Amino acid sequence: MSRNTKISRRDFIKFTASAGGGLVVAFHFPIAQEAFSSPASNKAGFEPNAFLRIDTDGLTTIMVPVPEIGQGAKTALPMIVAEELEVKWSDVRVQQADFDEKYGWQIAGGSLGTMLTWKPLRTAGAVAREMLIAAAAQQWKVAKEMCYAEAGAVTHQASGRRLSYGDLVEAASKLPVPDPETVTLKSTSEFRLIGQSIKDVDCHEIVTGRTVFGSDKRVPGMLYATIERCPVVGGKPGRIDDRRARSVRGVREVLEIDGSFITERIHRIYNGVAVVAESTWAALKGREALEITWEDGDAGDEDTGRLRDRCKKLLNQPGERQVRSDGNVENALAKAARVLEADYEIPFLAHAPMEPMNCIADVRDGNCEIWGPIQDPEEAAKAAHLTTGIPESRIKVHVIRSGGAFGRRLVPDFAGEAAYISRKVGAPIQIVWTREDDMQHDYYRTCGYHRLRGGLNERGDVIAWHHKLVGPSRNVFRERMDNPEGTELEAVIFPANFVTNLHYEYTPALFSLRLGAWRGIIYTANAFASQSFIDELAHAAGKDPVEFNLQFLGDRKDVTYYEDRKYDIDRARTVIKRAAGEADWGRTLPDGRGQGFAFYIYPQAGRFMPVAHVVEVSVDAQGVVRVHRVVSAVDPGLAVNPGKVEAQMRGGVIDGLAAAIYGEI
Repeated sequence: MSRNTKISRRDFIKFTASAGGGLVVAFHFPIAQEAFSSPASNKAGFEPNAFLRIDTDGLTTIMVPVPEIGQGAKTALPMIVAEELEVKWSDVRVQQADFDEKYGWQIAGGSLGTMLTWKPLRTAGAVAREMLIAAAAQQWKVAKEMCYAEAGAVTHQASGRRLSYGDLVEAASKLPVPDPETVTLKSTSEFRLIGQSIKDVDCHEIVTGRTVFGSDKRVPGMLYATIERCPVVGGKPGRIDDRRARSVRGVREVLEIDGSFITERIHRIYNGVAVVAESTWAALKGREALEITWEDGDAGDEDTGRLRDRCKKLLNQPGERQVRSDGNVENALAKAARVLEADYEIPFLAHAPMEPMNCIADVRDGNCEIWGPIQDPEEAAKAAHLTTGIPESRIKVHVIRSGGAFGRRLVPDFAGEAAYISRKVGAPIQIVWTREDDMQHDYYRTCGYHRLRGGLNERGDVIAWHHKLVGPSRNVFRERMDNPEGTELEAVIFPANFVTNLHYEYTPALFSLRLGAWRGIIYTANAFASQSFIDELAHAAGKDPVEFNLQFLGDRKDVTYYEDRKYDIDRARTVIKRAAGEADWGRTLPDGRGQGFAFYIYPQAGRFMPVAHVVEVSVDAQGVVRVHRVVSAVDPGLAVNPGKVEAQMRGGVIDGLAAAIYGEI
């Protein structure tokens, strides 16, 4: 995947007149890396990545290829197009795109949606704008340089004549397409829409209860299914007595699910017994009536207690994988004025989105159609293909808004289950998970056992940093055995490059539990361990935690951390100072109440984002912690929709507090 791929006119964009007389703009994301085998005008061969449509009434419809899971893609991505197009936001209509290979990047994951679509979306809007300007100039018989676009219309500077986009779309659609590489994009100082806080396009429908989430979706002739899954990963039903289940009113079918024929672990559906019924109530009551004797299989004797003991023993042994080694840590520790060591334990965590897993599949006549709240529709299509044998070209995936996801819906097992059952019964099926199902059969954030050692010199500077991690690997679960540390302890994570003598090492601990991405991927665990340790180092040095973090960054201007990318240390310092200032750090507090500070830099996908928090807490006589206030500062760079950044921070704080205080499996 190249972020610097040049965009040619042939690969990127094509304008055609729509049947309704409007202007259709179709654009290809270069990240898809596809070559078109036939001219763009050939509809059978040209598969554009996404499109915008301007109707003769002036309304602009923008398709959003990235699924909306609450992160704001359905609002932010159209804002990018509308900015360059110079159209009023009130004249924009937004539609969620179904899965289609022409869209290229359609994954809501890794926080990559805006970054990877930024240039293509801007260019698409700019090309459309320039064609509309050219159409107006042609009609007025003036130079297009004497015209400008604004608020959905083109104006001639000298005469003040004005034509709306709706009046120009037919003429614009007949013009040659300019080379996207020659189109001038707006400077950030010219932005009118980007940088404004825009309400979620679905907000009104959500608060009035009219939004259709996956659980709300219905199709004609649909039945409902729920599955009693083996409580042990890899186990299977032994003896099944379904007589009482079949006698429940509304139950249509009871069938065993055997997912062993799927060899890829990440696409596997897990063994169990499905009850298919005319209603969710009948399906659930039928499941309660099942009598099953389980065969646990190889994982039957695994438990987290024994895993914990094993990981603690491995912490006392050299790490299997050297992730990074700078300088000479052991020599620096031997010369340090003060050496600290601390262990931090991170539990398995479930995603627990508000809406449990669900999906509809209709497998009939050699075709498959899916409706569901999905983060990765391509993977959902692949799961359906593997469970039914239907070619992916004959599988259609409709993306529906999710009631929360946080990485759980990147794994499409629920889509595979729905397709499997629908093929068996020959009718559309909605698979329904209960909250209990969701907690017991999640793809968990892995547990981890961190041992950190640090050395301070006489001035209280950190001169050595050693981080060892032991725990199950998400890459190993995905059967990517060559890089088990890649999902757990990346070489570039903070504080790499800030300590001259630094060593990271990792030992994978095999365990059968399903593992997956959990909101912030590996940083949610590593940030906790490293920032807790920095606090311990500050205490040992007798220094204020805020001042210690500023000292830790040093007086440098930038630090290279990923290929040729650099941290902007001035921005990092500003974040620290802003959080401390807004929280009135260090003020006198009542007895039993205190403030805590933490700072981290997220280098995910080669980006730079410093964030700091000040948390004010109290502890009562029984040891119960109460959080009174959290002040957060973050610098994500240019924010397309700042209001959504604020919402994400608020949600992240709530999620983080819940995980820290209550979360465990």
